[in-house]
Amino acid sequence: MKYVLFVCTHNAGRSQMAQAFFERHAPPDIRAESAGQEPAEAIWPNVVEAMREVEIDISKRRPKKLDLEMQLHADWAITLACGGACPYVPTVVEDWEIPDPAGKSLEEVRGIRDLLEERVRDFVEHRLDAIRADHTAHQIRLERLLPNLVEEFEGIRSPDVTTRATATTRPSKTSATGSPEHAATAPAATASPSRSSRQGSPCSTNTSSTRASADC
Repeated sequence: MKYVLFVCTHNAGRSQMAQAFFERHAPPDIRAESAGQEPAEAIWPNVVEAMREVEIDISKRRPKKLDLEMQLHADWAITLACGGACPYVPTVVEDWEIPDPAGKSLEEVRGIRDLLEERVRDFVEHRLDAIRADHTAHQIRLERLLPNLVEEFEGIRSPDVTTRATATTRPSKTSATGSPEHAATAPAATASPSRSSRQGSPCSTNTSSTRASADC
């Protein structure tokens, strides 16, 4: 799954409309999120009304603050002439010169809405293959996650692994008198030097495969 992030100042107008139009026109394997550097209390009323006119209901959505997790999650970002610092995204950040609908009349907001839909349609037509082909964001998320996995699993041995390791211990020997002579009671000089590595190996292998199969 790939993600496109739309950012404006308040996440109450342009970025909300852009996200909604992207959800309408884009295929299901690429999703959209939106946020703002200074989120407003609610989406501007004329923005809600203008979107309702094109049969998109965003009245229940709430502005969100842009945070680091959103930025690392995104495979592509679009800023909407927000005037603030561009979000950090591992791959591409575009800037669209779109007027701010805050305080504008419904008629003016309609024009902004139509301009945004045109830009989103063009984006969907020309950018999606590049987004799908770029694995940079996924690689960075994986590199960020792996140190946490190492710390979490360091020194942990699951009961299943311990049981499997014990089961692979060398079977007991029989002495000259016919009585069992278990490896645990054998003199240290006769203990197999490789037994410890065989018991430790399944645990080490299991931990390694857990790390290697982690997917962000």
